[in-house]
Amino acid sequence: MNIKKPFLTLILLFPFFVQAQFSLDQEESSKYIIDQEKVSDHKVQIYNVCYDPSTKPIFPKEKDFNNDQWIYDALHNKEDKKGEFYLLMSRGTAMLSRPVFTKEQLLSEGFQKKSIEGYSVSKIDKLFEAEGSKFNPTYEFIVDVFSADDEVDQPHVKSMISTLGEITWDNKTIKPTETVVKVGFNFDRVMMQKTTYLTRQITFYYEIEENKTLVQYYVLSYVYSLPPSFVGGAKLMINKVNEGVLFGFNASENYQ
Repeated sequence: MNIKKPFLTLILLFPFFVQAQFSLDQEESSKYIIDQEKVSDHKVQIYNVCYDPSTKPIFPKEKDFNNDQWIYDALHNKEDKKGEFYLLMSRGTAMLSRPVFTKEQLLSEGFQKKSIEGYSVSKIDKLFEAEGSKFNPTYEFIVDVFSADDEVDQPHVKSMISTLGEITWDNKTIKPTETVVKVGFNFDRVMMQKTTYLTRQITFYYEIEENKTLVQYYVLSYVYSLPPSFVGGAKLMINKVNEGVLFGFNASENYQ
């Protein structure tokens, strides 16, 4: 296997805000149970893992792909290009002290402009372009939003919602009020090197109370190359993702 030269690209597409309110609670398993006490205390239950193209764990080293494959199976689309990709998989859960976002907000150019730090975002029809600089590769992405009563005619999206959407809260099974699917693609090179092939993220918003929204997301990223080991490798990439998650939930809570 050829290890390609380094790059660093932000994987998660979240809103950002400078005031820290949330804190991370690292989970040891991707199958963690939602902890109502933790998320009600502004803690983000989070799990990240990176595997090499042979599904050998890169970080954390002790992980086993067999235990995380369910996320890959749920988010992987049979139409995704086959290749020698590193796999970055993530799951996170947090509670926002605000109402659920409307579909119009989630699809608006204004909302997306505040969603990605270090990028200039523009929209033409349904296609967004995130223009980066230096170590942030320019890329394109699309956003689809599905309300609870919408008829979903995209087989893969329907499968993701069916597989991942239902959760248990207060001993009851609940379904998402809104579901957001973001797919990032056409990532530019950085320092002549390929960065990311594709990132797919599905985020569920659950109305717990009028001003309490539970958020749970899953991400699968196909990565061409990692940062070099002497600057942290996959651990550095995951740390950057975690920083983005914290900023993102703070921004979501404070978005007007």
